[in-house]
Amino acid sequence: MSVASHPSGIRRPVAVVGPCRGAGDGRLGRSALPCGHSTAGGRLRRICGTLSGVPGRELVLGAGAFFLALTAVVATQAMMVGEVAVLRAIQLATSDELDALAAVYTHVSSVETMVVIGAACAATLFAAGWRWRAAAPFGFLLTLPIEMAAKMLVAQPQVDPEYVRRAGNYILLWMGTAYSYPSSHASRAAFLACLVWVALVSFGPLRGRHWLAGAIAAALAVTLGLTRVYLGYHWPSDVVAGWALGLLSFGAVAWAMSRWQRFSVSLSHILARRGGT
Repeated sequence: MSVASHPSGIRRPVAVVGPCRGAGDGRLGRSALPCGHSTAGGRLRRICGTLSGVPGRELVLGAGAFFLALTAVVATQAMMVGEVAVLRAIQLATSDELDALAAVYTHVSSVETMVVIGAACAATLFAAGWRWRAAAPFGFLLTLPIEMAAKMLVAQPQVDPEYVRRAGNYILLWMGTAYSYPSSHASRAAFLACLVWVALVSFGPLRGRHWLAGAIAAALAVTLGLTRVYLGYHWPSDVVAGWALGLLSFGAVAWAMSRWQRFSVSLSHILARRGGT
């Protein structure tokens, strides 16, 4: 507590550090992390409140278990007939205009775009007062080792060239692999959708409206993933696996942030007790 002067001459106590409240409704989040009281600190408190409601550990375990189960099935190539049927269905309506639109839109979750988005978000969070936690927007990199290992070990063949739409090919930061499973674009799309959900729930007209914000974020992830199938770059199971990894990486970020919040609160209590003795 500090003391501020009042025009009447009465000295009133002013709280310097307060709890991190839940987004939108003013309730305490599951953990109370001091986030500051400036305008930027208020934004951080909303993000803290949103992330405190994310079951990070459960998301990591659930998405991880789903990915492992899907990987085991894909490795047998038992779904290949169904994969071809779904791909053909998605490519029933094709045109040069749709090819161009899909080729541009799919770059939203390219690694180049995600690095730019991550850098912008990280710089904003760092300037607002976060330090190492400002790296959270780069959480999509957490599953990169899993993606690369799967692309080398899971014998999911590349999509037949007859299905590949030739619009918008690029080679920047591209590395060819023998197998296509999973889709890294879909993984980044799912992680980006989670970031969009956090932003929508924490700020603006959709603040606190979790389901509507979730529908918008899910539409982003789904449509980006479908472009990978439409363009003939990935099988449907590649995209589904990528979505699972994107959710896993976001769950890991939320889990780490929650653990840090609990540690910070415990440490502040210990220091407060020692300062009072």
